[in-house]
Amino acid sequence: MKKIGLINGNSPKKLINAELYGAEIMIFDLNETVEKEKKDEARILLKEAFEFFYYEKIKTIVFVNSLDGCNGLEDLECLKHNLPSMLIVPAPSLDKVMKLEEKIISLVGDVDLIYALDTEKTVYDAEKLADLSSNIKGFYLDEEKVLMDLEVGEAASQQIVEFAKNKLLFYCKSEKYMLINSKEVVRY
Repeated sequence: MKKIGLINGNSPKKLINAELYGAEIMIFDLNETVEKEKKDEARILLKEAFEFFYYEKIKTIVFVNSLDGCNGLEDLECLKHNLPSMLIVPAPSLDKVMKLEEKIISLVGDVDLIYALDTEKTVYDAEKLADLSSNIKGFYLDEEKVLMDLEVGEAASQQIVEFAKNKLLFYCKSEKYMLINSKEVVRY
């Protein structure tokens, strides 16, 4: 299993040292770890990092904000000239997949996507999402958020998430998709 790391997109020191942490894949987060009022600052830092550092030793992935609001669009705008290897995008509803991918391609060109699954519904719809997507390369499973989304007892929630995770893992292996589990990501 490859070592996957995650760093805050608003941390200059971590952006500079990204290749030194020993991860094979590094996720640069503009979504969850960056405070709302610091999003613009993080975009500028990440844009400059991709312009000045080549990150030859690691595969680079950027976790962008939802494209339903302006934050996600601004994230893509800052990356359009220096694309990472892949983008993690919050999973849209099934009826919005094609529109979302068209929007991404119009802003940054053809790029590989990983859809973030953070609700019971997005996990349930993962296979359908993959069927509709032309750019999908995998999924990012946020177990903690899926657990919070379930409205059953804690023990039952754990069992449901474990079952869904195993089903998703089997599907990803059979289709050769990447599956990143948030619990297995090292946060720097």
